[in-house]
Amino acid sequence: MPWLQQNQLAIVFLLLATVPLQFVLRRNQNTDDAAQRGVGFSVRRLVRGWHDWYTQWEEWFDEVLPPSEDAVDFFEDEDYEYEDEAEVEPMRFQLDLGDGLFLNESNEWFAASKKPRRKRPKNLRYKVGQIVFHTFSSTHCAIVGWDKEMKAPDLWVQLAYGEDAFEDEELIEQPHYIMICDVLEAENLEDEFQYSPQDEVESVAEVKKIVSSHIEHFFEAFDGRRYRMRPWLRKIYPRDNDD
Repeated sequence: MPWLQQNQLAIVFLLLATVPLQFVLRRNQNTDDAAQRGVGFSVRRLVRGWHDWYTQWEEWFDEVLPPSEDAVDFFEDEDYEYEDEAEVEPMRFQLDLGDGLFLNESNEWFAASKKPRRKRPKNLRYKVGQIVFHTFSSTHCAIVGWDKEMKAPDLWVQLAYGEDAFEDEELIEQPHYIMICDVLEAENLEDEFQYSPQDEVESVAEVKKIVSSHIEHFFEAFDGRRYRMRPWLRKIYPRDNDD
């Protein structure tokens, strides 16, 4: 059985919503203006409730579906094509904490998971390939991945933010980005990769290419506005490929 496309799922839920909607409209079709305004409020509340439920259901499915190539198409457009020869490649990088380098040895940490992000969280501001400014290091960077909330080993979190970091829910639960930063602006080569919360990332008015030997591993072209992902990275972030 082929995976349902997102627009097909939306049609199914819309049809289900019409049953209670018709009941409300037929029940109040001959009422006065005040009652009709109340009906309009009830209809808007019903539609909003269905929308919220659909969004939560979609996010839940994104969590439970396996990281397989076929599953990527579950929330993807019908005309989206993947290159058969492309395989998902692991991300390996080092992060500088001042006290020494921390090697990413797990595909689950620092937005390096190969599990497709089929659904973009509502509070996610930036996309993979976008040029941004990292306020903490004062460098321009290209986003190469994101987590909807922090995913890092406890040791790294403590070294980076202190012993009380786990009590800071705002820090832990906000989106985090893994970025390649311009080596000409970074203080040293160890600052080339940054894993940072969304609060430390800003959009830029003037876009520039990032100087880094790692750019070509993740991106195949720069179109003047952003970097275009390689096929293996598009499989992980299918929704970030949209303009």
